[in-house]
Amino acid sequence: MGRHVQLTGFVMPEKLGASSTAMSLFETSQAARRLVTFVQSLAAAVRDSKLSDECPTSPLLERLVSTLSTAEGWVKEYPPVQQQFRYGNKAFRCWHSRLCVSSRKLIKDMLPESHHVCVHYSAKVKELCFNPGGLPRI
Repeated sequence: MGRHVQLTGFVMPEKLGASSTAMSLFETSQAARRLVTFVQSLAAAVRDSKLSDECPTSPLLERLVSTLSTAEGWVKEYPPVQQQFRYGNKAFRCWHSRLCVSSRKLIKDMLPESHHVCVHYSAKVKELCFNPGGLPRI
């Protein structure tokens, strides 16, 4: 594992904001200031723009939109099932299962080829399966 990680510069993501103390430290950090500055620059860049204005897109953004379109297409393939109980629609379970089976490919399709090796080590693959609605909670 370490060799591929060193070759690509990939750093294994980890959750650092798990406590209020950690969040307080983050809120006063340089990283937080840079994040706020970045968001402010995004807002300034689109000020006085219309939704109909042309907008250049990067290959990465195009791949991201394609991946989201794929997941959206699956939603159309699994419409909600009429059922008597209120929570845990079976259609969501089918969609979620497909998401989990396809998660590595979805993430790989978004990344440049030089970063494909990182998908194997990425916690984002696991996150993709457990975050959208949290199947264990349903």
